[in-house]
Amino acid sequence: MTQPSPSSPPAPLALHHTGKAGAPVLVLGNSLGTDRRLWNATVAALGADFHIVRFDPPGHGGQAALALTSLGDLAAALLAALDAAGIDTFRYVGVSMGAAIGIELALAAPHRLAALVLSNTAAQFAPDAAARQFWQGRIDQARATGTAALAEATVVRWLTPAHAAANPTLHLWLIDMFASTTASGYVACAGAVMQFDRTAALADIRVPTLVIAGTDDLATPPARGQALHRAIAGSRYLELPAAHLAPLGAPDAFHGAVRAFFSHSTT
Repeated sequence: MTQPSPSSPPAPLALHHTGKAGAPVLVLGNSLGTDRRLWNATVAALGADFHIVRFDPPGHGGQAALALTSLGDLAAALLAALDAAGIDTFRYVGVSMGAAIGIELALAAPHRLAALVLSNTAAQFAPDAAARQFWQGRIDQARATGTAALAEATVVRWLTPAHAAANPTLHLWLIDMFASTTASGYVACAGAVMQFDRTAALADIRVPTLVIAGTDDLATPPARGQALHRAIAGSRYLELPAAHLAPLGAPDAFHGAVRAFFSHSTT
């Protein structure tokens, strides 16, 4: 197969549609190192009531390269793809990096967001030199050896030890998902995550917002979620017994909270 030349324009962001046709649109944004399959349980829980749209960042889930220097670029690519699909207003749920994209959406196009759920995320992922060193180390390792070498050390933070031990197949599935992310895609997205800082802009968000934190989240501890809640006027806050992926760690409570929030915020 002929490979695109380095000067070829990047592929557009691909959207993946499921759920109930003609229903209100729900867009889901996954975390760094995961693909749209992360939301399989969410599709099962909410698909009867929503037209669900999933997308993958560059190098994740088969998504080709995008012109990406910031998470704002990824939010702009998503809005362009939604425009092309004829989707105007939508609800958005994101986890970790996907939630940070949601913050960018709320700042760039608040008129299009009916409601926003920010799960396991922060306004800034690398607030100090130690955090920046951590992220740069991961980027350097991905460049040198690929994503598989990072998979176990990353995924161990996504589930609580008890959850991982009780669900070894899920743990291995997440490791395989992370390892299947291309090194170039991971490097581009991790660089954007490392540079992300919307701390000063949170007060400008006027979209109805639910912030969800995981009690055992080591990557974005509850204090990060509480800071988002305090800064976003009128937001709600919920803490669930989960690590970094609340949609997997506490799925029933997560989906029940999302459903209730949407019902309250859009009536």
